[in-house]
Amino acid sequence: MRILNILNLLGTAYAITEQVSQELLDLHKNLILNPSITRNETLAVDFLSTYLQSKGWNVELQDVINKDINPDIKRQNIFAYLNDPQDVKMILNSHTDVVPPYVDYHYTTDEQGRDVIYGRGANDAKGQIAAQITAAQQVRSADPEMSKSIGLLYDLGEEGIFDGAKHAQDNLPPNLEYFIVGEPTQLEMISGHKGNMGFEIRAKGLAAHSSSPHWGVNAIEKLSEAILKLESVSLPHDELLGDTTMAVTKISGGTAMNKVPDEAVAYVNVRTSVPTDVTWQVLTETGLESEWIEIVLVDEPHNPVILDTVDNWRPVQTMPFGTDLFAWKHPTAKKMLIGCGSVSSAHKLDEHIYKDELVEGVDVYVELITGLLEGTLKTSTTKQEQAEQHKHVKDEL
Repeated sequence: MRILNILNLLGTAYAITEQVSQELLDLHKNLILNPSITRNETLAVDFLSTYLQSKGWNVELQDVINKDINPDIKRQNIFAYLNDPQDVKMILNSHTDVVPPYVDYHYTTDEQGRDVIYGRGANDAKGQIAAQITAAQQVRSADPEMSKSIGLLYDLGEEGIFDGAKHAQDNLPPNLEYFIVGEPTQLEMISGHKGNMGFEIRAKGLAAHSSSPHWGVNAIEKLSEAILKLESVSLPHDELLGDTTMAVTKISGGTAMNKVPDEAVAYVNVRTSVPTDVTWQVLTETGLESEWIEIVLVDEPHNPVILDTVDNWRPVQTMPFGTDLFAWKHPTAKKMLIGCGSVSSAHKLDEHIYKDELVEGVDVYVELITGLLEGTLKTSTTKQEQAEQHKHVKDEL
């Protein structure tokens, strides 16, 4: 049955024709050309919702209100389906927002003769959106009845504020069985990814004139000592997700060049492989705090996410970075993470994806959609099963 399914996918019913390939590239291009930096996703959402309606999808726009964002900015999730939300068993999902700055679209050929597409969101995550929609359209053309089970959900705010995913929880289809998220994973399935938390090291001192530093207490020096102590902190380890890691990513202090600073702050980003409350307990018990130092949790912590995978299908690995999957609380739906392109170029000024990766992404999504809905692909869910089959990605990634 498995072999027959693959052969069917390679047959004419799902083959990517030259026309379909061009539609994929055009959709991808227009998504990139419509900027959607987090907190201001309007242009891309307007384009995509109009595009889906033009293709015959029923589109519901979900207003996302965030008290910290200008209410005059229209911010909406997109939920699309073909027949009735009650029919939707599977959602294809990714995010419409991207990190700054905007990088314009550029299609070129590299030295090896490969077609490559540059631009903000080329793979994270507008490439995923384009591949998913094209795959859904392919299934629709080949099997209109099956396609009624497919929904598309594209949320905003994934790059750091997660308000789109949180809002979408109240609007999920009642009969949902599969939730497939697209992020650049090189088309390998992700069995889990780390959580995320952020804290500040806040140093205080005593101000003095810089010509007489012995009259004061230098907050920057106190902060530097505390940062050095971080290197000796033993953080929790998980068999599946590996080591918890942390990095000092922002630092500030001092108000004048001729004044001993009495305040300094460092922000520390932590990628957790165990529940965040366990990690925070370890940090608070390490002796970092003193008369001059306090540590304060400043961001909403997100626990690690354990995901469902497909048995004996594609390579499986874990990820050291996170997604907004922590927000998805559906009690029974299988949650999966897979997408085309490499995270190695995500967020960079030369963010890119190869045309071949986009096309292969469509093929893989079609195989996943049809295999799950037909029952020819089976999922595994337990952490023990995943630990036995996964390939751990080193934290250097």
